[in-house]
Amino acid sequence: MIQEFGILSAQEQGEGLPLTGQTVPVSSGGLDMTNPLSPEATENPMTNAEAFQGSIKSLLMRNLGSFVVATFLIGSQGSVVWQGILHTVGNDYIVLYQPDRDRYVSGDLYSLKFVEFHPAPKPRPWRNR
Repeated sequence: MIQEFGILSAQEQGEGLPLTGQTVPVSSGGLDMTNPLSPEATENPMTNAEAFQGSIKSLLMRNLGSFVVATFLIGSQGSVVWQGILHTVGNDYIVLYQPDRDRYVSGDLYSLKFVEFHPAPKPRPWRNR
């Protein structure tokens, strides 16, 4: 069912709510899943800052410290799933911390296909090294 994932049809959203470029408010447990841009800026960003704000990288950075389940495409049909606390977002990579194994796992941002976000307890469990 689509509603389980916080996606509503145009009729379920009601009139006056944006249909593209913004998310419909859904309880997110402290996650920042909203699109900070207007629908117009999302479709046609005028600045580099607007282009960044509407990107997956921006979404990931707004939710650092959250527990995530990330699916990466391997080859043309394979996939691998990693889970952990979203620790770092770089230009072309992400780093997950797995507290149960006390290890860090990095992955290529370009092969990242799906991310499930779950609220993570604060403070963050990683150590300064």
